Amino acid sequence: MKHRGSLSFWLSPDTLANWQLEEKTGKPGASPTYSNQAIVTMVSLKSLF
Repeated sequence: MKHRGSLSFWLSPDTLANWQLEEKTGKPGASPTYSNQAIVTMVSLKSLF
């Protein structure tokens, strides 16, 4: 494999604290695992890189 480099980025403490959802929705099916903030952060990173 070729070395492709590395990427480091910092997330704010409140983003990390709210990364995963702990609450259950009470609706049928699986409850969401990640917060909307986490999803938006990762989609933004994907569009940049």
